[in-house]
Order: sequence, then structure tokens, then C-alpha cells
Amino acid sequence: MLKLPNDFVQLERSFHELAKHARDSDAFDLDRALSIGPSLNWDDLLKGFRTVILSEAGTGKTEELRQTAKSLRAEQKKAFFMRLEHIPNDFEDAFEVGTFEEFNEWLASTDEGWLLLDSVDEARLRNPGDFELAIRKLGRRVQTAAARAHIVLAGRTSAWRARTDAKLCESHLPFAPETTRLATNKPQQEDSLDEDALDVETFITENSGEQDTPSALRIVTLDDLSASQIKVFSQARGVTDTQAFLEEIERADAESFTTRPQDLEELIEFWKKEHRIGTRIELMHNSVLRRLEERDQNHREAQPLSAVRAREGARLLAAACILGKEPTIQVPDGSHNNKGIPVRMVLSDWNDRD
Repeated sequence: MLKLPNDFVQLERSFHELAKHARDSDAFDLDRALSIGPSLNWDDLLKGFRTVILSEAGTGKTEELRQTAKSLRAEQKKAFFMRLEHIPNDFEDAFEVGTFEEFNEWLASTDEGWLLLDSVDEARLRNPGDFELAIRKLGRRVQTAAARAHIVLAGRTSAWRARTDAKLCESHLPFAPETTRLATNKPQQEDSLDEDALDVETFITENSGEQDTPSALRIVTLDDLSASQIKVFSQARGVTDTQAFLEEIERADAESFTTRPQDLEELIEFWKKEHRIGTRIELMHNSVLRRLEERDQNHREAQPLSAVRAREGARLLAAACILGKEPTIQVPDGSHNNKGIPVRMVLSDWNDRD
């Protein structure tokens, strides 16, 4: 089935692990980190116990996490999708798939559980320290079930501090396989290897020659959409002649607009409306207009904002960010974070609601 009731398109996304040296320094540019090992899928990741998924905006991380949690629950497994930014102040309401009550029931059981957490960057918007606070609080909550908790965190590559955040997760979300603890109690004369022990850590890179205790934390990146995934997504979004669509993408040299679901969605929208692939400036213009639209009808009716005014505000903020060389914007409810351009200084004639 290609399309789920909530409009999610199952694409069987793939991942690649980032090289271990990518976590050596916070100054390391993770966009330049090498991918190692074979292609991984969700089944591979869910066998691991501590995983971080990094990619930029529009790649589909959030929906992948949410749908994976739902799929696990459909298999009668204990799985939860949570928002990291809500954990510091309101842990009970951080659950979007599953409930706080079910979480406590899982803690009291002996079952394995899956915690899928989004997103590192959102957790830092209000206060840079909120991500650390969320990890510390989560670590305390799952302490009694740490050995049977599969934890997956996701965030933007640009928001992840390669060394500091990895150390933070390793410190407050530690994992020691059961077989590791059992092995320390085995008589020294037992030289035979436990078959289960060989299979415990598929998430530890096999080609690592290090004999030290490896980190249980695996850091992966979400792969770009493949040609077959683009075709599946396009069909699910109503493109009838996918072959012509794909050929036109190649002819227009527009492959860069197909690597992420969000960009591909916008490209498809333009194709269906214009029956062609636009120029780069046309596609960017269409993207801006599309993102300025309020898609939630309830929000649109309760807090109307004209397209002209939204576009004017976006232009002013974009100019301020570029000329001020500052990508962060302080919104009215972000008073705890002093970094960034205060939106009130740029949009002085706007009220807080707008």
C-alpha cells in the first residue's frame, strides 16, 4: 500500500552510518562526514538500542518516526513517538503516539520498548539548554528499563554537536547489552563464544578494528530519495504519467529538487498545475508561496493572515537574516533564548498574533 490514511507515503527509506571520526569534534562539519558500511533500513535501526538520525529539513524525519511508532504498535509492540522540546517542562504531554500511562505500564513490565524522539533542533529553539535537559530527564525516566529500551533520536544535521551531544547521550542514555553483563560472570576457562553475543550489536560497525568497548550510539544519515522512490511518491501524489515527469526532470536538470520529499512535493505541485518543470526561480517562487500558506483550516479561520502580508513579512525577515548574517529569529514566545534577530524589530507594525 503506497498511501496511508494520513497521507503518508511508505517509501522504505534507507540510511547510512556516519564514520566514527565524525564525532571527534564539535567543529566537524557533519555535512562532509563520510558514510560507511552497507545501506540500512528501519528494521536494521530498530534492532539497535541507541540511534541518532541526522538530516536537514524536508527530508521526512518526523513522519518516518511517527509512522514507525504506529507500525510497531500495530504489531503489538511497546512504542512511543515523543517531542523532545516538550520533555523538559511537560513530560506527560510529550507523547504524540502512545500515552504517558502506557509508558509507565511498559516501565513496569519486562518488555522491550521503542522510544522515537523528534527533534533535536526544535528542543533548542526556546532555550539552547533544553536538549540537554530533555536527555537528562529522559535518562532518569527510563533508567530501570535502559537495557530493553530502543531509543531513536532525530534532528537536523546543523543542530547536532558532533562530540558534545554524542557524549551527552552516551552519558545519560547508557546501554550495556545483557550478554556483556553475563559475560563478566562467566568462568575464565569458558572460551566458547555465545551465539547470541555475536548478534547483539549489529549496530556496532563490523569493520572496526578497535578492541576497546565500542559506543552503543549509532549515528546515521537519511539517504536521498532514489529514482524508484521518486516514482512511487509521484504516483501516490497523483502524477499519472510518471515516465514523462521523470524525463522532464532530467531534461530540466532539476534532480536537486527531488532528493527530499518536501521539495519533490512542491515540484509535483508545479508539474500538475503547469504541466512542465519550471526554471529554478519559478520553482523557488512556488516553494515560497506554498510554505506561506496555512494548511490547517482551523488555524486559517481562527487566525487569518493574508497572503500579501505573509509574503511581505517573510521578505523583511529574509533580508534581515541575510544582511545581518544571522539565521536565527527570535519569535514572541522565545524570550528564553537571546540569540537571533528579534522579530519585533523587523516587523514593528505586526502584533504578536500575526
